[in-house]
Amino acid sequence: VCAQARKLGYILCFAEVTSITKDDTSRQGRRAALMIKGPTTPHDITDNANPTCAVLLASGRWVERLVPTGNGKHHMIIACIYGYAGARGNTTTKLSNEDLFAAAIIRMDQFPNVPYYILTDMNDDPRESDVVSRAIENDVLYDLPVDWCDNGNPTSTFHRECVFEGMMGKDTSRIDTIFANEPAARAVTDISYLWNEGVGFDHVPIQATIR
Repeated sequence: VCAQARKLGYILCFAEVTSITKDDTSRQGRRAALMIKGPTTPHDITDNANPTCAVLLASGRWVERLVPTGNGKHHMIIACIYGYAGARGNTTTKLSNEDLFAAAIIRMDQFPNVPYYILTDMNDDPRESDVVSRAIENDVLYDLPVDWCDNGNPTSTFHRECVFEGMMGKDTSRIDTIFANEPAARAVTDISYLWNEGVGFDHVPIQATIR
């Protein structure tokens, strides 16, 4: 896969290996990845001595890279994190998910002056997360699709059968989003949903345009 990506001009960065089955033993794999278009070269800034990084790495659900922009004199940080399946309906799983996102937000807040984006399938509605809600209330975190939605109620992003534009309500949910810190939020000029690219899939891609 990495070789195919390189051939097309992309660099793949994966989260740590972890179980990808419910029994935690039968299959190992990767649950999160970043694909970065060249010629930009992403840099791994993960600090193994940082307790927050240690928690995130151990989850196997988080990957982070510093990405140079423009002429290389500026940069941003992008992280991808995959929430625990069932976080919306299982109390124990919900608590694990809250812990995971608390760590991700703490990590982001260690770079208050650097644009930092978190791309996520949270497996929970951000509005139903106490950790996310409190971070937003304290201006630590910005939920970009909410901020760029006229009525403050952005579209659902998941439908098991197939996503379609305008989907809301029963059998749909909003579990995918892009979080940002303040410098990152200020750099965004548009948020859009790529419905055509999502045809046939159960999640719709979200695109952030950055100046």
